[in-house]
Amino acid sequence: MAIRTLLAAAFLCAAALPTSVDAKDKYDIEYKLTKIKSEGDVEITVAAWVPKPKTPGEQFPLLVFPNSWSCPVVEYIIASHRLADKGYVAIEYETRGWWSSNGTID
Repeated sequence: MAIRTLLAAAFLCAAALPTSVDAKDKYDIEYKLTKIKSEGDVEITVAAWVPKPKTPGEQFPLLVFPNSWSCPVVEYIIASHRLADKGYVAIEYETRGWWSSNGTID
């Protein structure tokens, strides 16, 4: 039952995202994949979709997505790209012990 509820919630969230952006409103996006050091020198894999500013000093809101229990960093690719198109910085990270992040699951 819980799995069906989670899947339904994920589907509804994805369906609520805009599917297209007018070209004049769309941001160019820089994609970055890197590792950052965490406690105990554990390296965490981080993917970021960063809109390029259209005007000097333009700032963007930040959304952070940790991976779910069994999905790698690719889980939120489509949603992150769509959000970056609209002017949001979207970051997804793989929690310690999962996929390409080091360490153990605590």
